[in-house]
Amino acid sequence: MPMVFAALLVSLVTSFHIRSTQAELRAAIETGVAHSELFRELVDRIDASDVVVHIVYDHDPAPGIAGHITFAASTGGVRYLRIAIVPRLGGTDLLAILGHELQHAVEIAEEPSVVDQASMAVFYATVGEHRGGDRSPTFDTAAAVAAGDRIRREASGGGRADVPDRRP
Repeated sequence: MPMVFAALLVSLVTSFHIRSTQAELRAAIETGVAHSELFRELVDRIDASDVVVHIVYDHDPAPGIAGHITFAASTGGVRYLRIAIVPRLGGTDLLAILGHELQHAVEIAEEPSVVDQASMAVFYATVGEHRGGDRSPTFDTAAAVAAGDRIRREASGGGRADVPDRRP
């Protein structure tokens, strides 16, 4: 009975602010919500904000980058973000990077001065740690790193989360 209840709970959880056209990514979001308290909290915080996140696969990622977030648009009082994830990830690795990037979405949601890609770059140059090279500088935050680590632990529960492994 607990599995039936968990499945019902996941099917009832709908995020209007987190979207994907990829079935595997939608399934991963549902799995993250079902298996990680922090993942669920991040989704709730985004749903309560003026931010909408679209999650896609990045088929041509920069070297060493598993995921990244960009500012897409701001219109009608809504800020649109795009999270891109490499398709080779699966299981708890996928949940961890999704959670990491959703933490960034929460950081942006909680910072009203971020209204475009330029203001997002200024924000992360101020609060983040520089991680990229000069050609394509990237930034990260301790909170996002910690979120990914915690979600990996919560979702693993001693094993792998029930997410398809897409690695070759």
